[in-house]
Amino acid sequence: MTNVKKMQSRAVLGRVEKPSRYTGGEWNQIDKTESFTKLAKAERLHVAFCFPDIYEIGMSNLALQILYQAINARAKMFCERVFMPAVDMREIMQAEDILLESIESGTPLSDFDVLAFSLHYELSYTAVLEMLALAAIPFYAAEREESHPLIIAGGPITCNLEPMADFFDLILLGEGETVLPELLELYSEFKQQAGSRAAFLRAASGLEGIYVPGFYKPFYSENSFAGLSILEPSAPSVVKRRLEPNLDDIIYPVKPLVPSLEVVHDRAVLELFRGCSRGCRFCQAGYIYRPVRERSVPTLLEYTEKLLAATGSDELGLLSLSTSDYSKRNELMTALIEKTADCHVNLSLPSLRLDSFDFSLMEQVSGTRKAGLTFAPEAGTQRLRNVVNKNITEEDLLEACNIAFNGGWSNIKLYFMLGLPTETEEDVRGIADLCWKVLQVWSDIPHENRPRKPKITASISFFIPKPWTPFQWVEQITPVQMKERVQLLTELLRDRRISLQWHDYESSRIEGVLARGDRRLAPVIEKAWQKGSFLDAWHEYFSAERWDQALQECGLNSHDYTRERDTKTVLPWDHMDIRVSKRFLLKELELALEEKTTSSCMDLCSYCGLQKDQCGICLQWQRKPLSNSADKTIFTDPSAVENYITEPDDKKSFSENNKKAAETFKLRLFYERCGAPVYLAHLDMMRLFERALSRAHWPLAWSEQAYNPRPLMVFALPVGCGIETRYEPFELELTEKIDLNTALTTLNFNLPPGLSVRHAEYIDFNRRKSIMSLVEAADYEFIGSGVGSAYKKVFTGDPVIFLRTRKGKSREIDLAAQILQTKNVSEDKVRVISVAGSQDNMRPDNFLQSLQDRGTLTQESVSNIQVIRHAVFLSEECF
Repeated sequence: MTNVKKMQSRAVLGRVEKPSRYTGGEWNQIDKTESFTKLAKAERLHVAFCFPDIYEIGMSNLALQILYQAINARAKMFCERVFMPAVDMREIMQAEDILLESIESGTPLSDFDVLAFSLHYELSYTAVLEMLALAAIPFYAAEREESHPLIIAGGPITCNLEPMADFFDLILLGEGETVLPELLELYSEFKQQAGSRAAFLRAASGLEGIYVPGFYKPFYSENSFAGLSILEPSAPSVVKRRLEPNLDDIIYPVKPLVPSLEVVHDRAVLELFRGCSRGCRFCQAGYIYRPVRERSVPTLLEYTEKLLAATGSDELGLLSLSTSDYSKRNELMTALIEKTADCHVNLSLPSLRLDSFDFSLMEQVSGTRKAGLTFAPEAGTQRLRNVVNKNITEEDLLEACNIAFNGGWSNIKLYFMLGLPTETEEDVRGIADLCWKVLQVWSDIPHENRPRKPKITASISFFIPKPWTPFQWVEQITPVQMKERVQLLTELLRDRRISLQWHDYESSRIEGVLARGDRRLAPVIEKAWQKGSFLDAWHEYFSAERWDQALQECGLNSHDYTRERDTKTVLPWDHMDIRVSKRFLLKELELALEEKTTSSCMDLCSYCGLQKDQCGICLQWQRKPLSNSADKTIFTDPSAVENYITEPDDKKSFSENNKKAAETFKLRLFYERCGAPVYLAHLDMMRLFERALSRAHWPLAWSEQAYNPRPLMVFALPVGCGIETRYEPFELELTEKIDLNTALTTLNFNLPPGLSVRHAEYIDFNRRKSIMSLVEAADYEFIGSGVGSAYKKVFTGDPVIFLRTRKGKSREIDLAAQILQTKNVSEDKVRVISVAGSQDNMRPDNFLQSLQDRGTLTQESVSNIQVIRHAVFLSEECF
């Protein structure tokens, strides 16, 4: 096990925009390096969980959190994380031949036993190849040797991973909580016995949910996929999706990694259930996660307590495909609101349906936050909503918007799809009509009762036929057709109160090619990567031209894959069994073309194929009919809504508010940071301290009257990314007085490695000035080769002019005048007292840049310099 950590060196991290993407050190990180290396090499298994996108995307993924804990729960396994480097880091790695490394121990990917890729969208395929290239690992499974890591894939899109099949040794189909550890245990046994990889793959193919692509060979007829030949006699003819029948019995990450850097979904997550009972015919997730399986209320409440205690998060996201369909939502929401009401935790419900929108529920979970609401009508007319089985009406939408506007919300986002099967111009115009009707709902509210000026956003995505849906056979519209329909909507929605957003035409086309692709696309993906594709999920890096060239060079074109398919032809994914029958999908397609809907699984079993598995809603249906889950009477216990808020309470007298303020206690604290936290930006540091203080149960005072309440906490002088500190002051307010010795011990226990609070003291609350306004000077030390000598050559007593550019404006700064005192200087060190604060502030990066500009230090030397801020001096202190 080699620990290089070149990606985590100061010289590299100092040159990237967000170095904390690569440093780790998050709260609840698992690092087994010390104990793991003591095991014999044959008995330990080193696994890299690889996410083919940048840190902020990957760390928002629940699957990562689940499997990270599931693998690390085994004593002789060590699972680490690896993400796709951002563009700036990638350029440095390529220029300096730095291999891609893991976050926890900095181990190169080539040194791992297993690389497990988690795939969630087709446009991440080139990122997989880029990560392998950065690790110097051959792409194709057939080209790799026994010394290379075993490379596997899982995730929702493995229900058709044929375009990438040649790159993986094996693929996991279905849910991984049980099958992945089983697979790794099997691989560990073969490793200890020095068994061959071929023998392991034969054994692995016998596990339910494991697909070994090398055991199957595709054949084609008239330029179309015709079937698969089985090369290995022991391989199954059909690979069945792995299903977890009881979610209460499987592992859940109640001590998840808490990112120090702000990520896309920056909250604790509580998964209520899997699957969806609604059966929208375009939705792949609604079919591949069947049947609906719920966690029990006691389990969810237990997880909630543990999650909030382990994370300190101020938001709890209730995760599912349709949260309002949870069968015991009344009981659950009442209990959750009671648990979170007094601890400043906001409940987030990202997947509410229009036909079950409830004002009292939304008001309770949102508290004072009314940033916006999102609804998904999907289509502009009832006819087309029937086609796609979106069982909501125009009346449902307008009623929900009326409730929202009257409740104080002003921003409404509406999700629509263009290009759905049988779509006509009338359906497209219907989208605009719905938007105008929503705006009219706002206009009809009496002027004195209206919320702020409305903002209606129509967000347009383009329908992409996906495998294992009733629409897997239909044609995808072309980019030209997409553009025509968007232009029509643009003409129909000319109002500053309505904004129109849409996905990229060309990337939607390529996603459609990959979604229903076969193994002929493997060389296409490789050629696209060779031409420069690597982060195609990001529109700024996507190029349709590269993909078209790659398709052409391989004798293919996009129409080969976006065209309509005959329902009798063999499909590239027919050797998979996701437990939903093809007969059912065909029946649903027929009903769609007849503009007929199918009932929800909660109301009537449609015999999709899952009923034979005897779990989840299928089992419940066989036992007894379920009540209507769309009941809008949420709260049956009056005590659960005693804090019900219809509008912010602005009627308190000044004396009452002042009395509340007088009951708080102000503290000044001094902290030290080194290691991974050094590379956090100021806002990330604030968020980190907020969560640590919450975990430590400090009675923080909050800015309750603010739009977005936050703890009353102020840092004296925001510290720049990459700068260590030794005694950094900040202040906060408490609602009650606490014993500081005990409280500091608890707080430091809840801070990640590299952060500690060294001192805390109560201060005079009546002081009017903010601590930021008291800052006058700072004590900086610079340590690195030649920095002291360079300082003596440049700072000779004459002005040192530096041109600082900010927000497009430039001004000259005399850095020499900003240095108040040189404390000591030697060849490789210099320590100075400089001006600091809002009036004038010496920036360490400007200081070092001035030495580089004058030729006394090279760029390489500057990037290796350690910067320490020893102290910040306030006006009440002397230095």
